[in-house]
Amino acid sequence: MCNYENINKVLKITELIAQNERIDMTDERDQRVLLLKLFGSEFSFGNIHLRLTALDAIYSANAGFNHFVIEDIAEKIVSFKSDKTLIDYAKKIIDKKKDTKNLFNARYGITKNLGQGGKNLSLLSKYTHYVFKANDKEDFVGFPIYDSIVNTMYPKLYSVLDISTNDITNYVAKLNTVRKKLFANKEYIGGWQQFDILDAYLWRMGKLSNGNFSQFLGKEDYIQLIKNLNLNIDKLEKPTEYNQRLYEIYKDNKNFEGCVKQKPVKNNRIIYSVDTDKIIRYKLSDSRIKAEQIFKGLKSEEYMTALLNHWREFYNNKINKKGQ
Repeated sequence: MCNYENINKVLKITELIAQNERIDMTDERDQRVLLLKLFGSEFSFGNIHLRLTALDAIYSANAGFNHFVIEDIAEKIVSFKSDKTLIDYAKKIIDKKKDTKNLFNARYGITKNLGQGGKNLSLLSKYTHYVFKANDKEDFVGFPIYDSIVNTMYPKLYSVLDISTNDITNYVAKLNTVRKKLFANKEYIGGWQQFDILDAYLWRMGKLSNGNFSQFLGKEDYIQLIKNLNLNIDKLEKPTEYNQRLYEIYKDNKNFEGCVKQKPVKNNRIIYSVDTDKIIRYKLSDSRIKAEQIFKGLKSEEYMTALLNHWREFYNNKINKKGQ
């Protein structure tokens, strides 16, 4: 079964993302611009090491959890002799071929107790993704990034698009099935490679699901969002007073269970803790609060309103209305 209505709705949002977040190669504040310049440099151990280090720092890929991970991965990549050879190899993996050179399945580095290191799919997939993006201008497919948020969200997109999962064997193949379903009659989406825009779409739907906007919005828009949701802190208010104030507001509402907590400590003191992301997540879920109201005054108001309405239609779990 093919749900063409849902496919068209998802395509419309991916095109909106591409339009609103296209890369300006003159903007050196954009980390993607800096990375693309690095990936346009000469193929050498030193440049590969630098690329990996930058990716690990920007995306928190946790390569530093074990010793010598960057060095080991760089040596492995150097063995491909060129970026083009790596691209050709990765294209075979997209086509469900096995990782015969053990690039993605190998263990890298040494653990702190001197054992064998682990796999690093996150860092390697990001590296390969940027190699495609920077060096293969004719390729409109690209390479998928392994990301925990995307890994959580793509099964939900399977449901939205009525895709059977019976024949899916690995992460890349799973995303490739979605890509083919969505972009069968298209090439570049607003100048973005297909895997690139699919990753951007799923990542944003995941961020909306988590209520986490600190990496999603600019600082000014984030502050405005907090004000719109009545979560802003008074400049004269101490953090402890802020936490207590929100605790008093939400403590008796079952929908916010786990968002606000109190814990007795020494000397009859009480510590109040607040998970702002969870509160935001609940308010985003509540369709009685219009998206336009949540994002009013943001520079990205129209864009964010469209994203939230799309998320509410396809990914929003029903919320518990008890306690209101």
